Formats: sequence, structure tokens, C-alpha cells
Amino acid sequence: MLYAIKVNQIGEGAVVSRMCADFIRALLEQGHQVRAVFFYHSGVEVAFNQQMADDCGWGELSAEASINLVYCSSAATARNLRSNSCLPYFVAGGLGIWIDACLSADRVISFGDPRP
Repeated sequence: MLYAIKVNQIGEGAVVSRMCADFIRALLEQGHQVRAVFFYHSGVEVAFNQQMADDCGWGELSAEASINLVYCSSAATARNLRSNSCLPYFVAGGLGIWIDACLSADRVISFGDPRP
């Protein structure tokens, strides 16, 4: 199965982000694929925080499984996060990328509270 995954928040101590990364590892071990991981609302903060990203292993997941890690450029701008300071394995994108990932996926999973 092909999954599209959205991270809406990082949670206290990046718990939501870590839970999502662990879920993706479990999916990959079972032979599933992940089309994209879209970081939205406060979830975008992980794309700009080396410690949080390292704790969850996002760089390794991106490299090993060729997963697109996309943070919402509008959510980042609303939090005064500048694209030139994001981690190299994250890319900026809009909701169109998320919608495209959802349309091509068999399953769509969301982590965290969807409220901004």
C-alpha cells in the first residue's frame, strides 16, 4: 500500500513527530511505501530544528526510503521560519503537494491535533 502522511504538530518533546516516524518505520518493514510526509501547522517546526529531526530520525528515513519530507511554506512563514534555515532533507511546499500525495495514495494518515 502507498501512504500519504501528515504531521500537524510536534507535541511536547516532539512526541507526535517521533510517533509518526516510528509508524513509518513499521510500515516500511511490512513492505508498504510512503509517498510523502507533509508537515503542517506547528509540525513545520521539526524541519527547522536539528535536535528534533535527529531524535526522530527524519534524515535517515528520507535517505533510506526516498521519502519526500515536505513542510508547508505558509505555516512556516506564519511562524517566522525562513526557508534558508530549514534542514537539507526537507523541502518547502504548499497544500497542492499534500493534495496530490493524498490523491495518489491508498491510505492517508494524520498525526497530531489538526488545529493551528
